[in-house]
Amino acid sequence: MSDTAGFEYRFQHLPDATYDCEFRVGGEIIKGHKLIFAAASEVFYSMFYGLLKEEKQVVIEDLTKEGFEHLKNFIYTGKVDFKSFDEARSTYVASNKYLIPALSSLCINHIIKELCMEPSQAIMCYEISCRMSLEVLKKTCLSIILKKWPEIVQCESFLEADGSTMELLVECQTLGSGSEVELLKHVERWALEQVKRKEIPTDKIASSFDRIKKHIRFLTFSEDDIVTSVANSPLLTQHEKLTIALNKMRPQSIPFPDSLSTINKPRSHSKQLIYNKTFIIPLQSSGTIGTIEMKDQNSKVTASICKGYIFFQAETVVDSLLRNVINRNDFIKVMLMTCKLKVIAKEEADDILIENESYIRAGRTPYHEYVDVLAVIPINKLTDKHRQNNRITIEGLFLFPDTQHQTL
Repeated sequence: MSDTAGFEYRFQHLPDATYDCEFRVGGEIIKGHKLIFAAASEVFYSMFYGLLKEEKQVVIEDLTKEGFEHLKNFIYTGKVDFKSFDEARSTYVASNKYLIPALSSLCINHIIKELCMEPSQAIMCYEISCRMSLEVLKKTCLSIILKKWPEIVQCESFLEADGSTMELLVECQTLGSGSEVELLKHVERWALEQVKRKEIPTDKIASSFDRIKKHIRFLTFSEDDIVTSVANSPLLTQHEKLTIALNKMRPQSIPFPDSLSTINKPRSHSKQLIYNKTFIIPLQSSGTIGTIEMKDQNSKVTASICKGYIFFQAETVVDSLLRNVINRNDFIKVMLMTCKLKVIAKEEADDILIENESYIRAGRTPYHEYVDVLAVIPINKLTDKHRQNNRITIEGLFLFPDTQHQTL
């Protein structure tokens, strides 16, 4: 091996004679070195050096060959290169099993990018993560499904969703965009596909989907919608249709069956407002080094250096109407913001991710704005991996729900 080869590649070129362990994955053999695997994961350490250490070939039946090979490549080089969504997903399963969080983070980042560009696989990925108890991946997929709902319902995968998945989605308080009538039509499309696949008799259709339709808010329908949509819905019995119509005309006129919702408030269809900025931070400077203004939110985020720390702070510009509310309170919750910061390293695996959710608040007097500290980064904790020409690069992503101000 050449002396000029990068350190990250040296383990890949070790002679075959140095291999001292074997994994059988997907019917194929993958060889490795116990010490290198053990250094990367406590699970592998216990496997090879613990009280119940493996002396023979390790048989792995719950992972794919591609996922384990990506895991091995990351262990040996600190790098990973996914060619597809399936590779990232199968590698995430492997990294979760063997407790390698840095690799899990890279997998999640790639999965998010893939699903945002092509959300058709989000439901399938969500259901797999549910079956395998992969909580982080499950929450990631659910978040994308809710944000990409208008696109999701047009995908073939939507019609293939499990009943438990559909129940969870229809129950959500916030669900993409569109009206409750549109939601009913999408659920009907999905239900009729289930009728075909499961050969559900016509007289059993309405009762077969009780646990799903009970989350549809029929009392938010207009009278015209009740005539055109409720009256013709295959998911409702004649008694349920009559109950909805009578209670719409005269609330609480007759009792609701357990298969119908009594909620009469519209569902929230919020969107997120997203702002981003890359902060280039000279380490020898002090004071304010960068600001991003979010005029739609009357807010701004400022990055500054003080006494060896990098601070990210948020504050609001409060108008006179909001000031009147503030004067009656010690402080006010103006807007919920999610702040995501990434300290960029020379290698993606060494990036530092910081996420914080906070309310941006305003002070009581017109002369003192309330400043919220979103993140504090000690400069002495940043290694040479994060420093380039005595500068630090931090990517900032700031997300707001598209809602009105909230008071406390």
